Amino acid sequence: MFLFRIYLRLQLKILAKLAIRKHKMELIVISGWYGTEVAKELLYDVISKQNGIKVRRNIKEVWWDFTIPLSILGYRDRKRNFIEWWWLLTRAWTYLLLGPSNPHTLILSVDSNVESIVKYWGSFIKPDILLVLNDNEDKLIIEKLIKNVDKEKGMIIYNDDTLRKSLKKLVKKHSTFTYGRDKGNDLVVKQNKQSIEMKYKKSQIKINTKNLRGFSDLILGGITATALSLDINIEDIGFEAVKFQIPTRLLAKIKSNLIEDKL
Repeated sequence: MFLFRIYLRLQLKILAKLAIRKHKMELIVISGWYGTEVAKELLYDVISKQNGIKVRRNIKEVWWDFTIPLSILGYRDRKRNFIEWWWLLTRAWTYLLLGPSNPHTLILSVDSNVESIVKYWGSFIKPDILLVLNDNEDKLIIEKLIKNVDKEKGMIIYNDDTLRKSLKKLVKKHSTFTYGRDKGNDLVVKQNKQSIEMKYKKSQIKINTKNLRGFSDLILGGITATALSLDINIEDIGFEAVKFQIPTRLLAKIKSNLIEDKL
């Protein structure tokens, strides 16, 4: 069984690479130590409302090394027996070799501190846009993803207030879009008790904090910066943020985490 898992791991990596290339996927990857799931859902809402953009995202929480390749391939993330895995590989190879191309955008929330998993995902995840939502020195995956972004075609979006100095040296080699509270950022985000204000070039919006559910000013800033990099209007982004409802499955997870913290 151990040898089959090694074989399966390799097959899923190869299939994920082929799927990204065949379907000309634009990979938007979100990483950080909190808020990534909420950010992914809101970003998906914003992008999916735009005409001409076909987009999907990984829905299930990342819980093992196969989560990401299965999400790329579009298969349910669950454990399978030997026959089920063999059938999945057969279908995947058949579709990639004989099926039509399906260009689209894929939003992935990626998180792991396990070195072997970071190395595995890093072998096939090459973000077109990387959003470093927030930074933590324990997050090995962030540095790996930054190194995987194409220096000419890719873009790294990050919070200039929180990114550690060692990573700031790395991102300077790439095209970047910064957001934060200081005026020197591409997107300036400020919050008070009543509202969150965001300013980008000559455009500016103000959102009443009562209309925002489940995310802070800097999480909203990361989402807005990413959507702006896709040429989405800042007013449209704010409109979708006000309408956003946290999915039930995430609410259950948040409540569970709050209970554990109290214990």
